[in-house]
Amino acid sequence: MDAKLTGLTKGAVDANVPPRTPGIANTMVVIRPGSDSHEVAAMVANREYGVDAAAGQSMTNLPVEVSDPFGAGSIFKLFTTAAAMEQGKVGLNTPLPNPNSQCFMPPIVDEYTVCHTVQNDYVGYPNPITLENALATSPNVAFTDLELRAGLPSVLTMAYRLGLRRTLAASEAGSPPTTDPADERSQKAEYNSPQRDYFRNNPSFTLGVSAVSPLELANVMATLDDSGKWCPPTPVRQVLDHDGRPVALPHQECEQVVAPALADTVIRGLAKDTTEGTSATSALKAHWTRQLAGKTGTTEYNESVGFVAGLRHYAVSSLVFADGSAPAPICASKPPRLDSDDSGCAGAFGGSLASPPFFAAFGKLLGNSPDSGLPAADPGYLDARPHGPTAPWVVGTAVQHAQDTLRQAGYARVDVSPQESDSPKGTVLGQSHAGAFPTDTAITLIVSAGHDVPR
Repeated sequence: MDAKLTGLTKGAVDANVPPRTPGIANTMVVIRPGSDSHEVAAMVANREYGVDAAAGQSMTNLPVEVSDPFGAGSIFKLFTTAAAMEQGKVGLNTPLPNPNSQCFMPPIVDEYTVCHTVQNDYVGYPNPITLENALATSPNVAFTDLELRAGLPSVLTMAYRLGLRRTLAASEAGSPPTTDPADERSQKAEYNSPQRDYFRNNPSFTLGVSAVSPLELANVMATLDDSGKWCPPTPVRQVLDHDGRPVALPHQECEQVVAPALADTVIRGLAKDTTEGTSATSALKAHWTRQLAGKTGTTEYNESVGFVAGLRHYAVSSLVFADGSAPAPICASKPPRLDSDDSGCAGAFGGSLASPPFFAAFGKLLGNSPDSGLPAADPGYLDARPHGPTAPWVVGTAVQHAQDTLRQAGYARVDVSPQESDSPKGTVLGQSHAGAFPTDTAITLIVSAGHDVPR
């Protein structure tokens, strides 16, 4: 953990949403992506730890747990983008159909199914709109259509691959999955979670309406920043015993969950948010001029707003959400307040409320240091086109099925590495590569050995 950065981020969230503000939490998590680790540099909230709610205290680990019950809003459009780009359906230059409203049918229908109307936040979006401009301005209709074209299973899997792992294993309200065999929601593996099952037929997933972990949301940006390499977020670099010798810690291997060219292109595709997109006004007020990959999010009733940022060496999530027992829309007042009396206040947005604490903290942290820039978009992902062989994601399946699936896709070099785990023996816990890689790529599957790993 970085003491200076922790101080800056804590000061920024406290100034943005004072700790005693009734019913509104503000979290910020900062991760440093690296070649073999994603180190957590800061995890803060405006709430202090304690039992005195009147003093703004909370017993919930707000930065880490699946604590925001309302979701991250349009930030989830990142998963639709990555899934559709991997399939070759779109590139940054691809025009997307974008009427002001459209009624969408879910993938699975019966005689009682009715379509669900999705509307853009305002009239005046281009129709069509390029994917790059859509990422900056966030039209709901264009991304809902793209999500259904990519397929909800692919979008959900992409969200898991990039980092929403505990998030997608939680219930819709954010509570951990049950392990009671008598409960119909009981699941044996995180990957086959109630949350994923719930959203398989719910196109609203791309609009970010589900509970989310601030820590995991920051790690999604760290994965993209790290050219598509997911690593478990950890605030602990090393533990030493009383003689100064390193103590072995449980270690989960990093995974190349998407091709570097795809990750770099998504990061570059987010570069307009602070210059002409949804956080541009706040960036201008903060005199922010650095290149930044950013995405804002606002839920339908303004009960949660968010901002994620990626720049060289840092990945950040900032979430502001209703956290009390009587949630209500968050008003765009200074300081923010809940619209508890239904007075009809102007609602807050991710760009206006969640991004300012980021700019405040990182403006001070980076000062006049050189702008490290962003990676260039890969030419192969500028337009819709096939990307060659794709290694399927097989985490959560039985090892024999996983090996067969990969070999049928043309990947003959599949190795197995056993790991002690509470998961059923033979379950694939992780894989070294997924996405668009040559078929001669060696893929290692991390497989549960139960508790029978030789010592």
